[in-house]
Amino acid sequence: MNTYNLFKIDDKFIRKNIDQFMYVLEDFKKIQWNKENFLLEKEGKWDYSLGIEKNLRLIGYIIASINSVHNSVHIHLFIVAKEYRSKNYGTILLDKFTQLIQQSHQKSITLKVHQENHKAIKFYKSKNFFISGYSKEHFWMTRNL
Repeated sequence: MNTYNLFKIDDKFIRKNIDQFMYVLEDFKKIQWNKENFLLEKEGKWDYSLGIEKNLRLIGYIIASINSVHNSVHIHLFIVAKEYRSKNYGTILLDKFTQLIQQSHQKSITLKVHQENHKAIKFYKSKNFFISGYSKEHFWMTRNL
C-alpha cells in the first residue's frame, strides 16, 4: 500500500471535488445520493466526516452526523472506490473514524446496510458492529463505544 492521507471533510472540499465524490459512488446504483445530499447540513457533519486520498485522489469517505436522540454518530455513507476495495483502506478509514468518535464521548456508531450486502455486513461485524434492527431491505447496525 502506497502513501495515503486521511482528512476531515468539509463543505468547501466537497464543493471543489464533487466529481471525485460522485465517481467513488458510481458503482453503487442502489444508493440514491446526489450532489445536494453531500452538502446537506446535519449536526456534527463537518466534525465527523472523513476522507482518504491516495496520490491526491479521493478513494473513499465516511459521511456522518450526530444523532442527539441516541447520543451516537450515524454513518450516512461509507464507501471506498471499487478499485481500492479489499486493500485495507476501508479498515484504515473506519478505524480512524472510530477513534475520532471515541474521543468525542459519543456512546455508539450506527449505520444502515442493505441486507444483501453480505461482504459489508461481515466487515462491520469484524469491527464490532451488531445488527440492532431491520427494515424490509436493510439492517441497522450499531457499535457501542
